[in-house]
Amino acid sequence: MTKKTTSTYAYPSRFGSHSSMIIKEEGDKITCEDEFGTYQTDRSYIDKNMADPNRTSQKRLKKLFEGKKDKENK
Repeated sequence: MTKKTTSTYAYPSRFGSHSSMIIKEEGDKITCEDEFGTYQTDRSYIDKNMADPNRTSQKRLKKLFEGKKDKENK
């Protein structure tokens, strides 16, 4: 019998933004960091248990599927 292993994920979810990911705050503009680099989002998306469109933008997902890390804050 083979044993299945599950890897642990470093962030609370794959697509949402969470307070543990915040690296900079300027009013309602929040800079977060995940395994693919930094991104800016709005405070309204933090810890809301839903996907953050800023984290899952087409530009970022393209880099995810290409296996590249986004090190620029755009």
